[in-house]
Amino acid sequence: MKAVIRLKGGPGSGNRGHSGRPGKVGGSSEGSIFPAEHARDFAEKYRKLNNKYATLFTKAFNAVGARMWRDDYAHKIPVDAVDYIADQITGKPVEYVRKYYTRPYRPLTVLHSYPNVTKPQRKQLDAAVDELHAAHTKALQELLGEYL
Repeated sequence: MKAVIRLKGGPGSGNRGHSGRPGKVGGSSEGSIFPAEHARDFAEKYRKLNNKYATLFTKAFNAVGARMWRDDYAHKIPVDAVDYIADQITGKPVEYVRKYYTRPYRPLTVLHSYPNVTKPQRKQLDAAVDELHAAHTKALQELLGEYL
């Protein structure tokens, strides 16, 4: 199963020479800066969304008797990281935020250390992880879109 990710926009879309819409949050041009007043809210939603998908990835691995690389908890973002994330994106170009906060890592599905996992189970896990990764990526892109 191959995941297809569709983004909003298409031929003719883009900033058309302006950096945003009057009265709206953020802007759309390359030089747009992520609005500081929304950084903490974005960071909290980002944390919750990532943790939701970390749990779903863990369940997909557990379904075939495997564990994610490292410990499952290592893939969750702690509450105290919200301020750090907010500081990292405040005053940064929107393209920086898009590059580093809408492209989640895909968990590794190397299962050689799990000899009890059969080939069909490996295929099942790969398909589940691909599907979750695509959904996670789309959700993060939509989250960022709420602020632009």
